[in-house]
Amino acid sequence: MKGKLYLIISISIMLFATVACHKSNEIPATGEPFYRANSLKFFFTDGTNKDLLNLRNNPILPVTFEYTFQAPALPGPADTMRYNYMGMEIKYDTETKMYAWNTGINGKSGIQTHEVYIAVNESDIDTLKAYFSYIMGDVIPNGPYAIVEKLYYNGILITEEKMNSESGIQEFTNKRIFIKKENGATKISFNQYQLK
Repeated sequence: MKGKLYLIISISIMLFATVACHKSNEIPATGEPFYRANSLKFFFTDGTNKDLLNLRNNPILPVTFEYTFQAPALPGPADTMRYNYMGMEIKYDTETKMYAWNTGINGKSGIQTHEVYIAVNESDIDTLKAYFSYIMGDVIPNGPYAIVEKLYYNGILITEEKMNSESGIQEFTNKRIFIKKENGATKISFNQYQLK
């Protein structure tokens, strides 16, 4: 009888220790805002396949925002290959021979979903929604790291972050997103020739 009681107590202690250890590794849902850098490239064209981000042709300057849209200043004439503004960047991409836009992915620590808006102009506003998971101490020592499990643009899944078996690092499944703005509609592709 004492042996069974000892076994039950031992198993209970091990279960309690396992649960307590698991709880200590959970990411607290503090809601603290974060800005996740990434290598995604967004390309924008119109109905005639004109590069809408070309800095020499009165470009559109997409802006990511959560609550209030603020229009950015247009770049000066010297800024023709790269332009940084409000935490975003437009840069010439030599592979596609188009200009690409990059923005950080916003989130709130420990919260699994977060939605922001992308203003292409004052009347054309899109949605970027991220689904996150968190790991401790992998990329940032002793701190949480947000993995973008899924990223949606206007409700369309555009990319996911997966572990690359060769490099051993998290990478996006699609790194180039092509967005065509035509007659008030937005079309999305992962190949620049599919939207022509």
